[in-house]
Amino acid sequence: MVPHCESLIERIDQLDSADAIKKNLFTVAEDESLDDVEGHEGDFPIYLDQDESVYEAYGLEHIPTVFILNDQGEVLGSAQGEEDSLTLLQEYASYNQ
Repeated sequence: MVPHCESLIERIDQLDSADAIKKNLFTVAEDESLDDVEGHEGDFPIYLDQDESVYEAYGLEHIPTVFILNDQGEVLGSAQGEEDSLTLLQEYASYNQ
């Protein structure tokens, strides 16, 4: 995984709300192969976006990017970059404990 993604996951692991976040976490990785993300196998679902179609479809500019979705799949909020993504996840967890 990209270093900023790894750092974000490590910081999530240190939060009291890590379980609340991870039970609803789905990741999209741009890594070359499954070997690059195997350290997180079983932690949360990972979609390997090798052709960057997800990245392009959402017009993303920074990694990591976080989307908060409701049960209907509508985007409720999003953040790009490590710090903003962590803040959004912390806000999400505080409302969903």
